[in-house]
Amino acid sequence: MVQAPVRTETAKEAPENTIKNEPESAPLHPPTIVHVNHRHDPMSRILLAVIALLLLLLLVVEHAHGQSGPASAGVYYYNTSTFKWTAVSATNPLPITGSISATNPCASNTGAAVPAQACLAGLNVAGNQQAWTGVNPTGSVFAAQIDLESLGGVVLGAMANYGTSPGAVKVPGVNAFITNTPAVSQSGTWTVQPGNTANTTPWLTTPTPGATSATALSACNILSTASTNATSCKGSAGNLYGFDVYNTTTTVYYLRLYNTASAPTCSSATGFIRSIPVPPGAASGLVGGIVSNQTYPVNYSTGIGYCITGGSTSTDNTNAAAGVFGEIRYD
Repeated sequence: MVQAPVRTETAKEAPENTIKNEPESAPLHPPTIVHVNHRHDPMSRILLAVIALLLLLLLVVEHAHGQSGPASAGVYYYNTSTFKWTAVSATNPLPITGSISATNPCASNTGAAVPAQACLAGLNVAGNQQAWTGVNPTGSVFAAQIDLESLGGVVLGAMANYGTSPGAVKVPGVNAFITNTPAVSQSGTWTVQPGNTANTTPWLTTPTPGATSATALSACNILSTASTNATSCKGSAGNLYGFDVYNTTTTVYYLRLYNTASAPTCSSATGFIRSIPVPPGAASGLVGGIVSNQTYPVNYSTGIGYCITGGSTSTDNTNAAAGVFGEIRYD
């Protein structure tokens, strides 16, 4: 809007915001100066409002970009000065401020003394707070330390050595109690048996032959003559493991076993156990015989003896002939 001039004046040079109504080619006449009032110009007001709105929008967008988070993965912190996310690095560490006090028990930086309660997660290295970097600048690996005072709601005992040196380790003290303790009736050397009552259930074992008398069996020689051949193999209790007997005659004879501590009386049944027929040779020059090897021995509680006779009864006293050979194995 152009307002009519209120005054006119002559000037050598027109001021700003003036309109000259006479051309410069006619300097002889004084110029007419017209003031323009922008306060009531609608277009100017709209233009200023648009510019202000654009500036405000740019500020909001810039602030929102800083609040939206980092563009890539990593460890960042929000910089309240620049309103942007800043990546944490060796040259740009995570800022930790403050001091340790009763109301603010936080370590202000790595290497500071560890407080009783610290809000900075880190490692206790010789009483100093260290960040979780894994390896310190000298290359030593930091180990996290956990102090347990209770476990499962139960207070642990004082640390004590467990095991013997050099392998003893410290463990929380534990009081162990054994309940329902069985009654003990023996001391020193204990009797061990497979049953619940001592010496009632024997151990079943298979002897292993060896080069010493402690593991080898004993043998009682058989060499018949024209008699009843009464012989004592063992004068005390023993076990019979087997025998082998060969007959070079053409007549059957009998090996009669006795449980006696001395040579048996072949005409008596005292201590008699059994009679074993010894087959003869089928003809002159041939050999007959019998062999027996027992996995489990037969016990003779008094002793082991035998007779070789011509008859098989427990009281037979008929002489045998020479020509019967063999052995009885026992221990």
